[in-house]
Amino acid sequence: MTNNPATVPVMREQHPPNRFGIAPEVSSWTLGWKGLLLQRFCLESVSLAAQPCPSLLVHVHRKNPIVMEVREGGRYLRQPLAKDDICITPAGTLSAVTIRQPSAVLAMAFNAFGPDTAAQWIDDRVRAKHVEMIPQRGVRDRSLLELSLLLEEEAASGGQNGKIYAEGLSTAFMARLTNVYATHSFSPVQYKGGLIKYALRQVSEYVEANLSRDVSLEQLARIARMSPYHFSRLFRQSTGCSPHQYVINRRMERARELLIGSSRSLADISREVGYESQSHFTAVFRRTIGLTPKVFRAHG
Repeated sequence: MTNNPATVPVMREQHPPNRFGIAPEVSSWTLGWKGLLLQRFCLESVSLAAQPCPSLLVHVHRKNPIVMEVREGGRYLRQPLAKDDICITPAGTLSAVTIRQPSAVLAMAFNAFGPDTAAQWIDDRVRAKHVEMIPQRGVRDRSLLELSLLLEEEAASGGQNGKIYAEGLSTAFMARLTNVYATHSFSPVQYKGGLIKYALRQVSEYVEANLSRDVSLEQLARIARMSPYHFSRLFRQSTGCSPHQYVINRRMERARELLIGSSRSLADISREVGYESQSHFTAVFRRTIGLTPKVFRAHG
């Protein structure tokens, strides 16, 4: 493989080893995203020897049109890729890949994908007997693309919106993958009517007690005893907003109470409602309330 000589070598304490052998421009490695590693690379050319794919991989081509040469199962394929084309490679796939033109790729590795977990993306009450991801090259899928770019933006920001936001996006991404590009042999159970009151109360109480922490979607779904995918859908039916937006709303309400009822500094209040950065807290407060915290406090 050849790449840009100016590219900084991989720093293993900051990034995991990857097949490209260079440090990614953007990575979610340090953000604690469960089951998903997102990385963005810019490459002068690519030549990857055949080796089994360790996990389900999704690549989004982010540059000018290229041709990907693939050797797989004794066959040779030339696959044209346009900007925003998507490739899906199931775990265990053995293929050699060559790209001779400069390229930029957004790579997402779903390490937790397996028959049991795949079933849970569709329905958490069953287990699939035969779940298999179908290899895809050059897919045009607006839903997957939009979710990919939102995940990339979140990783580039250092995960400023928290785990619950990234997990919500990756849950929607995996649900789309499983429903459209996988084979499965069961019919999902349909949920209606929102969360039962007892589960909603438990989730709400947990959020209130942990506004200063980086609450995850998986934790909330576990309290409700269902998959993250179905929890997100039923929670929105019950509250009118996503779990991520609900947490933001509760944090902003707590911040309003502290701004009016205490003389604590903005930095202290920021941390109390789950924001390490005061500037990020200020931006979210202004977007939600319509005023900066300082102005809100001054006018009561």
